[in-house]
Amino acid sequence: VAPGAVFFALAGAKDDGLRHVADALARGAVAIVAERRPDALGDAAFVQVPDARAALSQAASRFYPERPATIAAVTGTSGKTSVAAFVRQIWARLGLEAASLGTIGVVSAPLTVYGSLTTPDPVTLHKTLSELAQAGVEVRTVPRICTTSGITL
Repeated sequence: VAPGAVFFALAGAKDDGLRHVADALARGAVAIVAERRPDALGDAAFVQVPDARAALSQAASRFYPERPATIAAVTGTSGKTSVAAFVRQIWARLGLEAASLGTIGVVSAPLTVYGSLTTPDPVTLHKTLSELAQAGVEVRTVPRICTTSGITL
């Protein structure tokens, strides 16, 4: 958390972001977004939302506004990386500048970044799509590997 930042308090499987509000405020957060009011807010603004994870995704989408008109989501038990690579290669053969995002990272002609997450968090996803657009990738042609649970997030 940086000074002037908005802190989204997300509930996780093992931890609750509300437990970290005091630390976020100490680091300079000016607003807290959460599903319920934290115990201590100080002078920070508070925005209560029904779904903090969805609110984070919507905020990331607005902060990094360039995004694809079409995303091919690939899900299943196995073969997601291969299918995404095939789709990217087909689009490239059709003359489209394409990219795939998934377990091995971002693969495209102008930008390749190796990673390890099948489903990146919303901020990383929208930032990556924006970087691809700035690198000349036609972001409307981005096959994306995702988990079935990632689709519901």
